[in-house]
Amino acid sequence: MRRRRHFRPSTSGGRDLAIDATRGLAIWSMISLHFAAGTIASAPTHAFPYVDGMSAFVLLSGLVLGIVHQRWIGRLGLRYSTRRLVQRVAVLYVCQLFISLAAVAASEAVAPKTFRELAVLPANPSLGTKLEWAATMRYLPSGGNILLLYLILMASALVVVPLLAQRAWPLVLGASLGLFAATMIWPTGTTGTSWMTIESFPGGPPIQNWAAWQGVFELAHPCFSCLPWSSAGTGTAGGWPS
Repeated sequence: MRRRRHFRPSTSGGRDLAIDATRGLAIWSMISLHFAAGTIASAPTHAFPYVDGMSAFVLLSGLVLGIVHQRWIGRLGLRYSTRRLVQRVAVLYVCQLFISLAAVAASEAVAPKTFRELAVLPANPSLGTKLEWAATMRYLPSGGNILLLYLILMASALVVVPLLAQRAWPLVLGASLGLFAATMIWPTGTTGTSWMTIESFPGGPPIQNWAAWQGVFELAHPCFSCLPWSSAGTGTAGGWPS
């Protein structure tokens, strides 16, 4: 009788190549939608309605965060995990700031009409105002909201990961589902925007609801803890260390 082989994802340097490959496809899906929508380049990753690369990217980002930080907490402690999260949020802020400042520079260099067509942003505010908006992540050129959403989700992990380390996953699930339900009841507020939405500039229309997207991101952390192989590499009996 042939022995049954247990499936193990291929890894390289501790990374799961299956997750890396899937996340790469998700990134390609987002890029092709923004720059080649309706072409053969974007068709393979947009074959099904209401399914796109951003959904997969957010879900996988939450899953990977759960995998990595569970192991870090088990081996190196919560303080190390928190420090790495703060460093990641800082890097994301710098990247977002660079994109916003590039938009400010473009608004000063090209004609206002051309700039509005390229960036979908107003060019008429003063330079000081645009710099202030850029520093506070409120001057987002077309497509620049995706990185800001990721930054918000990673910042939320500064609260979520310590709770999961204390095995408070029911609280995390309840809060996440409650926040998601609020977006269904009050999607964009009575004036078109709310504290749950991201706008590309002050007074602009809502372009993304981070409170809805967190439902995909946050639920991946505690779900990972319930998987039978989630204790691998942590030295614990299973799930998040206590």
